[in-house]
Amino acid sequence: MNNWRHIDNPERGFANELSNFIHKLEVSEKIFLPDLRQADRLSIFSDYSSNKDQQLISYSILILDDDSVNSFVTAQKEFWPAHSLESRVIEYKRLNDGIRKRALFPFLQLCNKLNGLILTLIIRKNTKSIYTDDEIPQPLQEQLLCWKNNIVREKFLRLRDIALVILNGLGREQQNVLWITDNDEIVANKIQLVTANSILKETLNKHLDFRIGGFELKTLDVDSDEKCFEKLCSLTDLTAGGLVDFLGDYHNANIFPKENEIANPIVHSKLKVNPITNWLSTNERQNMLKKITIKINQIGNDNLFIEAFRFPEFK
Repeated sequence: MNNWRHIDNPERGFANELSNFIHKLEVSEKIFLPDLRQADRLSIFSDYSSNKDQQLISYSILILDDDSVNSFVTAQKEFWPAHSLESRVIEYKRLNDGIRKRALFPFLQLCNKLNGLILTLIIRKNTKSIYTDDEIPQPLQEQLLCWKNNIVREKFLRLRDIALVILNGLGREQQNVLWITDNDEIVANKIQLVTANSILKETLNKHLDFRIGGFELKTLDVDSDEKCFEKLCSLTDLTAGGLVDFLGDYHNANIFPKENEIANPIVHSKLKVNPITNWLSTNERQNMLKKITIKINQIGNDNLFIEAFRFPEFK
């Protein structure tokens, strides 16, 4: 049974291309997708990553049903003390800490029990805007002025379209949607948070194939004392950060695998990458949480080439 609902609207540009690509992957049984339509509420967690040593930027979005969020809230109460994490969150940049490093793979296995999808897109930093002027109407261009940096605007638009694709693909009529994001440059102040909410609500109302219930984008300021939202956001942080380093090494070595090939193992300077790619390489049938990693290449000035990425498992 296929769970994906394809947007099937060429006017949606990049969102339509991405949706169609995922649709074809599922039909060909190269990926498996969760059933989230029974849930009354869906929760989205997001992050993006880049660093000065790599020429890539990654966007990672996690979508879960409400039962999974509630089960995580319960499970983490035992998991954190069992792994002596105390107030630590398992962040990619802080995996040099021995306690976090030892807890990394058990944490990823814990997340395998969540019913949902984590989708990560990798794009080269020098990729020109994936949106033409025709795809950004004048009212939206005016709203985007609250982000003075064009790069930040592009990041927001990409995350907006990824969320649109996922919700249209896996959601249903009258579901409520809560999106939690880190306090990053996209929501650096109240005006940007309010504007982002306005744009996202308008986008979902106009371009989804159905009418959802309530929608709200919130930052980690609304998190509980146990940091449950931040802990779930850390899964997108781990995936986004690990993949920038992993795929960046392939780019730098100029040995990036062709479509449908599994990447050959190469020496990584950051061994913390390997548990993450091992986790991404596991058989989708074995886990409730499904994973898709997609790389986007720009061919010429305008055309985008989308391909799925398959990972080796390091022993």
